[in-house]
Amino acid sequence: MGVPAIGTNIYGLADAIVAGETGLLVPVKCVDELAVAIKTLLNDSSMRLEMSRNARERVENEFSSLRMSELVIDEYVDLLSASKRP
Repeated sequence: MGVPAIGTNIYGLADAIVAGETGLLVPVKCVDELAVAIKTLLNDSSMRLEMSRNARERVENEFSSLRMSELVIDEYVDLLSASKRP
């Protein structure tokens, strides 16, 4: 969406958010660090805008419908190839 994300450093979110590039990751259950991350993005417009651009670019490059379709097709090709082996 072109918006920097703030999330906890857990499986899935840590893969989706590139810390310091497309958003900020904070430790799990750490409200103080979450508040700092929110304030940081609210108060630093240049950081927020740069992360927004980076996030949009990453989504377009790595998660477009074309890219996702290619990955699914590749997976099916691999599965079909494996099923043909003795």
